[in-house]
Amino acid sequence: MTLSRPVNKSIPFGAMATAGEDTGSSIVADDGLVYLIGMPRKGIVKVTWGEENSEQCEAPFELPAENDTAEHKISLVEIDALCI
Repeated sequence: MTLSRPVNKSIPFGAMATAGEDTGSSIVADDGLVYLIGMPRKGIVKVTWGEENSEQCEAPFELPAENDTAEHKISLVEIDALCI
């Protein structure tokens, strides 16, 4: 997932991103890139880089539909999300 913020603000390198209660946290890399595993089909990624409200944001997302057959199973999906 590539995260961005409004008005050309970036997600700070080292921010923590979580896609739900049943997933672990991941570290945001350069340019808002973060690898998340075990994500639900739809939800909100919560991103924090401090304790202040201005140091947190949320990015709603929805993964593309997949065909349930083994031949078409999606193992890696690249999506963009706006964190507000």
